[in-house]
Amino acid sequence: MAASGTSRPRQIGKYRALFIAMIKSLKDLEIMLQGLHGFSKPKLHLEQYTTPPHLAASIVWLSFMRGELGRVVDVGCGPGVFAVAAASLGSKVVCMDVDEDAVKDCLSNSAQLSIDAVVMDALRPGIRDNYAATCFINPPFGIWSRHGLDTDMVKAALGFCNVIYSIHKRSIAATVLRKIGGQAVGHSTLVLPHTYPHHDKHRHDVEVIIVRTEKRS
Repeated sequence: MAASGTSRPRQIGKYRALFIAMIKSLKDLEIMLQGLHGFSKPKLHLEQYTTPPHLAASIVWLSFMRGELGRVVDVGCGPGVFAVAAASLGSKVVCMDVDEDAVKDCLSNSAQLSIDAVVMDALRPGIRDNYAATCFINPPFGIWSRHGLDTDMVKAALGFCNVIYSIHKRSIAATVLRKIGGQAVGHSTLVLPHTYPHHDKHRHDVEVIIVRTEKRS
């Protein structure tokens, strides 16, 4: 039993590494992300929900096709879905999250990739201003956390990011665009599975927009 228990992770890592090398399309990227695990210890006050693979893949692929995936920071990384997607396409990636458990989840999902992860408050990031990264953010929507936290995270990230892709509730799209000066580049349905005790439905759908924001010179 001990032998099989220790060999299985190596086999999983081997197959994931082979698949990463074969990623040639958006669909390949989405399929790879489907194999990642979510939050091991989700926290309601942080509004922790895993970004769906199809949504994360489409956003990262869009950035990839624009030639923006050099340095990447996954802000509020959670289990690291954006980070794994970007690293699988050749990016140098840093993950940050205020939650230590989330950072551990990110490192677990990215075991076969070169990703650095750090416990850090996204509103007080310790990354130098000229880091010139592309950032991906799926922030709290202010339902259980402070209202306006989503746009505040984007504003803080503009200190070290040249380009930011972020997800926001579609119902407040005009407000978000006014606050951060970005451009809507897509929309989708964010499917939130039953995660917390107060959930009385199998899933909850939230209409969202994807916003691309550039650092102003």
